Amino acid sequence: MIVLEDVSVIIGGDKIIDSISLKFDRKTFLLGPNGAGKTTLFRTILGMTKYRGRITIEGKDLDAIYGDKHLVTTNLQEVYQLLPLTCYDLASLYMDLFDGSLDDALQMLSQFDLTKDFLKKRELYQLSAGQQKIFTTVLALAIPAKNKLLDEPFEQLDPAKKKILVDLIQKDPATVILSTHELWSIKEFNPNDWDITFMFEGKISGKVAMSEITGSYFYFGEHPNAKVTIKTKAGTISIVKEPTNYPLENVLSLDLIYKML
Repeated sequence: MIVLEDVSVIIGGDKIIDSISLKFDRKTFLLGPNGAGKTTLFRTILGMTKYRGRITIEGKDLDAIYGDKHLVTTNLQEVYQLLPLTCYDLASLYMDLFDGSLDDALQMLSQFDLTKDFLKKRELYQLSAGQQKIFTTVLALAIPAKNKLLDEPFEQLDPAKKKILVDLIQKDPATVILSTHELWSIKEFNPNDWDITFMFEGKISGKVAMSEITGSYFYFGEHPNAKVTIKTKAGTISIVKEPTNYPLENVLSLDLIYKML
């Protein structure tokens, strides 16, 4: 479980994270357009960004956590770019450091045609963007941490590989926090296992069970029966059950939402 209490991040005078208080106590989709602050929020939880407020992971203050390798892991690529190793050696190193199974990692990677021989011949920077995303996401899944932060795991993947990755993520027993701007993905997961929260312009809006908003619609403006209300500088967005012209799952990317306001 990860708990944020009044967390803010200011970079270059701009408030990138704006007074967020939130508890991640089960699998959660963090939905928002690119530039909303989702990656910065993950970097903050990982202790990679200065912040104001309080963050606890499994009841431990972030500032006091040292060397507990089973609390949290991530697919953020910068975490894995520390050493000039082949991808195979990098996977072997991280599985050894964090008590993961190299065999399990290699088996998952092979489902995406990233074979042991292939990984022994290439460093991380030599992989395509999609391959890099798969590689770091699989390492995060193979590490037995209690909490896993997956940042845009479906970017640059073709439909077949997305389906494989959905299955791997759904089976993971950890508290997975998955950030994405792609709304198609929510209908691929078991709605009884996941919560959804929205992030726009550095702020969090609502936290509801996925099952509560399955089959919902976007309504542009305030709505008295809204499941979630999102206030942006361009206007207000409501998530409602009453049909509109904009079914939630038909809007492929939240990057388009500002054009619809």
